Amino acid sequence: MESKKQPKADEESLVLCVNSEGLELRATPIRLTRHLVVFEVYNPYSILQLSEVLQEFQIFINHRPVYSGRAVVSNLVNTGIFLVCEASLDDAWLDVDLTRPMKASSILRSEFNHFISEYKKHDLVMDDFKLVVADLQGFLIELRRWLEQLEFVVRSNPSRDRHDQEVEIINQVLEPALPMLGDYFMRFEAAAESVKQSLQPLHRSYVKRQLHPIVLCAPFSWRTYTKPLGYAGDYEMVAMMARAPYEGSSLFAKILNTFFLN
Repeated sequence: MESKKQPKADEESLVLCVNSEGLELRATPIRLTRHLVVFEVYNPYSILQLSEVLQEFQIFINHRPVYSGRAVVSNLVNTGIFLVCEASLDDAWLDVDLTRPMKASSILRSEFNHFISEYKKHDLVMDDFKLVVADLQGFLIELRRWLEQLEFVVRSNPSRDRHDQEVEIINQVLEPALPMLGDYFMRFEAAAESVKQSLQPLHRSYVKRQLHPIVLCAPFSWRTYTKPLGYAGDYEMVAMMARAPYEGSSLFAKILNTFFLN
């Protein structure tokens, strides 16, 4: 099967597929063998199911297509921030030898030098920018951990009381949290504006690696990332702006979603 989709410039390794409802999915592979793949999905919605057949399933490694066929979901773990999926693979591997670098020392050395060269590009990311991103990342991670403790208590209560308790917690946390989130993101935006145009792709890639696994759990941020151009007929995005913002699979996701819509 010929690969039709391609990864973005900053996506070295990528999973692309279409689920049973016809929705396109982009994910990050974290483990790959001949017969299965494990990948992370940052989509906040439950778009995958056990035993679901995924069509047009493609795997890219270092921008190279290595698999194009179908896969079957064999395991799912929802962390509340992202979805970890394990899928079994057919014999639809493309004519790409991933072990080629190990078969000749000269090729192996060349591949390693390429890896070092790509990694050293991070040295071009401005130090001030790295510091701002690290501060934002650190605050979001600690906020998520703190809210997870509250969520554990809420989920131990009868289901009929959980929604009201969640709303009460969100309302109490939002007042002090929104100004802090606003301050961190304003600092981030200021740092981003100072990046030279020629270095913007590299900085975008850096932000994606550091922040996307955290912030894409919010439905609105995920929507704006997957539908970045927007259009007047995008009913779902308009509906998100109009309805109550407390959406997401966790307290952290709900608070972050409210912030992005505030």
